[in-house]
Amino acid sequence: MRKLRIYLDTSVISMINAPHLPGKEAATKEFFRMMMEQPDDYEVIISPALMQEMHNAPEMQQQRSRDMLQSIRFVEIPA
Repeated sequence: MRKLRIYLDTSVISMINAPHLPGKEAATKEFFRMMMEQPDDYEVIISPALMQEMHNAPEMQQQRSRDMLQSIRFVEIPA
């Protein structure tokens, strides 16, 4: 079976903690849960731009993003 290739965008990561948008927050948490529980089904790809945007975010948001990325397998494409 082929893996589903997912190009992760900053807007997805930002919905990990979005209490003002409970539906999107729940969907994002479910999305990451699936990637954690079935890592062989997904190929998650992130860009250097995403890493830079995370670096420029407020510290609390940076930490949440790092924690979430550490919980899944991903490939960072070169600049």
